[in-house]
Amino acid sequence: MPTFYYPAAFATEAARNLRLLADDGELETRGPGTAAVLGDLRDAAAAMRQVIDRIATANAIPGHPAAARAAGLQIGDELHQAGTALEASTTRLAGAVTAFEEAASAPTEGPEWVQVVSLSGQDATEALDLLEEEGPHMTAVFLSGWDFGTETDDQAVEQHATREHLPLIAGEQAMTVDAYTIIANPGREQIAMYRALDGGPGPDILDAQDELAALLSATRAEKTPPENAHAPEAPGLEVSEPPTRRSQRAARQSRPVQQERSWFDLPAAGAGAGQGRELGL
Repeated sequence: MPTFYYPAAFATEAARNLRLLADDGELETRGPGTAAVLGDLRDAAAAMRQVIDRIATANAIPGHPAAARAAGLQIGDELHQAGTALEASTTRLAGAVTAFEEAASAPTEGPEWVQVVSLSGQDATEALDLLEEEGPHMTAVFLSGWDFGTETDDQAVEQHATREHLPLIAGEQAMTVDAYTIIANPGREQIAMYRALDGGPGPDILDAQDELAALLSATRAEKTPPENAHAPEAPGLEVSEPPTRRSQRAARQSRPVQQERSWFDLPAAGAGAGQGRELGL
């Protein structure tokens, strides 16, 4: 039985199928089947390049009438350019397929944790005092001033500093407030706060930040020695209202504070995998 070959019909059918795929409102864009779709598109792009190269080569060979010779050469040149672009697309699609396969095989059990802040010694005094006097909620509000959202997430990912499990050892207190988990060790004067990757505080935490600023201002005023309470103001200086937590966060972004490293911090990149694992926070 003879085999019929209709190149134009094949091209029409391929174009129709691609249009149906493009118009599919239920196309799986992030699931396990996405890698297979991209793999087929990569193969389709490679096949298109082969067809276009054959047509381009045929038009580059002298065979057109003299009046159409220039047009034939332009056809070959344009098709070669299209083939080059399709070759680049094939390479990019192959990379995307590999990345999707890696993402699909990555473990998904439980959240990944990022460290919002870790304080020790004198730096932890104010947070530990808040924890004892006002409780975990107000402490989480205070420590959330170090949370810069996606910037905090991106920095943790780039430094490979995300954690599968929270570092908790004997003698430490763990408290969950909103999106945050606080781990404190008053005996060692250490406190840290974590949250899930891509997580964020709720409106209660955000609304409480200004309330906390007023509370801290009053607490610091109470702790001011009496002899300094009525000290004359320096000429030319104006007394301003205490800053809000939002303004403090903005100031901290523009002028980050460098803290000394200790065992309480995450291990530096390249450090041994076991370093710091026996310690919490």
